[in-house]
Amino acid sequence: MDVVNGVTLPSLQKRLEQSHLPRSEIERAKRVQANQYPSGIEPIGSDGLRLCLLSHDIFQQSIRFDPTQFDYVARYCNKFWNAYKYVTEFALVDTDFRQEKIANITTEQVEKLVENRLVDRWIFHELNKTIGKVNDCLKNYTFHLAIVRLRDSFIKDFCDFYIEFSKIPLKQQANAEVKGNVQILLYYLLKQYLILYHPFLPAMTEELWQDLTQGKQGYLIHQLYPTMKTNLK
Repeated sequence: MDVVNGVTLPSLQKRLEQSHLPRSEIERAKRVQANQYPSGIEPIGSDGLRLCLLSHDIFQQSIRFDPTQFDYVARYCNKFWNAYKYVTEFALVDTDFRQEKIANITTEQVEKLVENRLVDRWIFHELNKTIGKVNDCLKNYTFHLAIVRLRDSFIKDFCDFYIEFSKIPLKQQANAEVKGNVQILLYYLLKQYLILYHPFLPAMTEELWQDLTQGKQGYLIHQLYPTMKTNLK
């Protein structure tokens, strides 16, 4: 609970005072705590704890659980939140993405939309390959490898490359059809990533899913997990 909710250094040391350890051991433990956690332990939430644990190889005999290395979890979740805000508050600001035509778009329909732009086809196919790798990892219980693959796909392919690339047609608005296709693809990709990440970040992805769909598509946990398409062009 200290990791989930956070705890201050004085609170940690107060527990030591309430323990039955010898005074010498209490003083030694206080020095260790003050050295390791000078500002206490920052809260990372239940999702953060889950992500940290699943980031380790469960087949190893021991897992190094170090709260001082949890700062990357906040950056990780913040990246997801920023991507969500970009898609919903910028890319789709002039589109009613909750209308049935867009909200229920299928993979087959998206495949047709990406036919005419190389970068769209690329991200669509990269996501499909990621889906296949993640499913393989889940079947083999190598959750840490699934997280690595998802991280590379979401942060490097989607956030760092495709989102930046999507700003060109969205800002220029030179071709209404291209802009519309990019908007739909961004919406589709965001939904796919929410589903893919749900086993690892259930609380955050569920909250974003409900906001994205306005509760009209049920709970995220009830959605079918994506599977790799083997017949993509």
